[in-house]
Amino acid sequence: MTARRATQGGGATHGGRSEIFRLHSRLRTELKLTPDQVAKIKPIVENSTSQAETYHREVFQRLQAIFDASDDAIKAQLTSEQVTKFEQLKARRRKPPELQERK
Repeated sequence: MTARRATQGGGATHGGRSEIFRLHSRLRTELKLTPDQVAKIKPIVENSTSQAETYHREVFQRLQAIFDASDDAIKAQLTSEQVTKFEQLKARRRKPPELQERK
């Protein structure tokens, strides 16, 4: 497993520090790294994970802006009653199914 692979597909970005530890441990044991290699590889893994986390935050912010603009454009086409219902639908959409009110 490479540091690059750990940062792709959400692995390191969602696991954070625990993912760094698992990757670092796996590389150390499976490759039988020397202490010197461990010392040199650890910052590489940490750096790539940090970059992936930053990228993930930036993408999330951009997507959120797109969806917010879309919601605003949709609301501009609705009546006040429809806007109220639209907001309720959005609020319900953000909750896990088990927490949604049943009607």
